[in-house]
Amino acid sequence: MAEQFSEMQEDMRCHLMGASSVFSRNPDHAFDGAVAFWVYKRQSIRMAVLNEEPCDMEEMVEDMDAACGGLDTGVDADGRSLAPVSDEAWANRATYLFARACSVCWDTTLADTARDVLLEDLACLLAQWHDRVPDTYQPWARYQTPDDPFPTLRYVSTWHVVGWQYYYGAKVLVGLYRRPAKDTQTNVLALSRYMEAEVLTPTRILCGITIASPAFGSTINGTALISWLGQVFSNKDDQTRLLTFLTDFMHRTKWPNETCCEKLRRIWSGESRSWVQ
Repeated sequence: MAEQFSEMQEDMRCHLMGASSVFSRNPDHAFDGAVAFWVYKRQSIRMAVLNEEPCDMEEMVEDMDAACGGLDTGVDADGRSLAPVSDEAWANRATYLFARACSVCWDTTLADTARDVLLEDLACLLAQWHDRVPDTYQPWARYQTPDDPFPTLRYVSTWHVVGWQYYYGAKVLVGLYRRPAKDTQTNVLALSRYMEAEVLTPTRILCGITIASPAFGSTINGTALISWLGQVFSNKDDQTRLLTFLTDFMHRTKWPNETCCEKLRRIWSGESRSWVQ
């Protein structure tokens, strides 16, 4: 835990394997090993996002098949549905999709043509997850105040927050790396609409979900996502709201956000080049 409260350049990642080994060495401990596994994967995803690197997918595929009912590799003509599972498993499915998005987008060994195919597949899987998510995942409250650029969404369970965080995070990643249709690429207005629908709007929703969560755990889970995805904001209101939240949250909880805040300030001011540009 002490290592996790260090800024990312000081984090040696020892806690990743250390956390899961605590439970693997104590098989009689009254704790679900699958829970420990997914906590470990969410921690490793945080480091993948902050360092823009792929995630280890092999273990996740095995656990998806065993505990989460798997995921279809595509959508057939009948739009086959995902197997019914618990709300927790639905969140794990979204976790898997986001980790997969990290690997597809940031694997430097992938050829562009292969990446394009995988991104299309991911877009189908995300649409499938969204269309078949249980009714329990719907927010019990959704509103937006005039002075807040981000909507407020509140959910019954922490699992719902985590599931939507990874869904919207994956949607934005896919939207950024997926190549728009050729007519969209050459049409400034069409490209602007694409960016608003596929990148900016879901990023604002993700920020709103994370900021509104009353549980520190789910808020912490989303900080790396919104810190990295905040690069897409060019509107001053979006930038100010996000930076204010990250700074205040760091002061209240001591969660290490300073490196991310400094990176956002440099990108927004033009001192550093954003990969998005």
